[in-house]
Amino acid sequence: METANTGIFWYVDDCPIPEGLSALKVSQNMRLALLKLNYSGKVFIHAYGDSQKILEDLNPSGDETLDFGKASISDVKPAVFVKHTPGNFDYRGTTAIYTQDDESTPLFMLHHSSGDKDAMLGRILVDFMIWAIDNPAPANIILVLGSNMSRRQEEFENALIEVNMLRYNIHFAYPQNATCPSLPSVHIKWLWESLSSGGNPEEEEEEEEEKNED
Repeated sequence: METANTGIFWYVDDCPIPEGLSALKVSQNMRLALLKLNYSGKVFIHAYGDSQKILEDLNPSGDETLDFGKASISDVKPAVFVKHTPGNFDYRGTTAIYTQDDESTPLFMLHHSSGDKDAMLGRILVDFMIWAIDNPAPANIILVLGSNMSRRQEEFENALIEVNMLRYNIHFAYPQNATCPSLPSVHIKWLWESLSSGGNPEEEEEEEEEKNED
């Protein structure tokens, strides 16, 4: 799975951008966390939330040429820029952020959320399944969601069972103040606070804490 593509589907309303960070910095940190696991394939980050607010937080001036550094582990810091698409017609979203030296893989893609959680969870469910079709296994799917999946939980369980049978590696991230939902097909669990800061999955975090106590 180390060289496989990774699709991250991040519901910003339930797993918000930590204070002091931007979506760009969080995308950088998530890539760093995956590099720590020796995941070196392409990473596709899909962020579902208030796209206008996320863009304003990136660039309060409204200039679409943004100089916030490349969201990868590199000392090179080229400008990044925004590309808009005509409509939110598929899992690639309405807006994508790229570096000027690499337009092949966006740093992250935005999908505007109207605030209707049930509808947005349904959208994420469809999007990650379509992404899986376009990115055959072996590949990694990371769902960044809250614990309350409403009436969609059974649908997610069934979808994850299906992609698990197709040999996808499934991760799930959730906020510290929540309880991880019961999803038997999930292989690796993260606290959102750890993933968004470039940390380690739950088991590795626990092992590090035990070492520090010793």
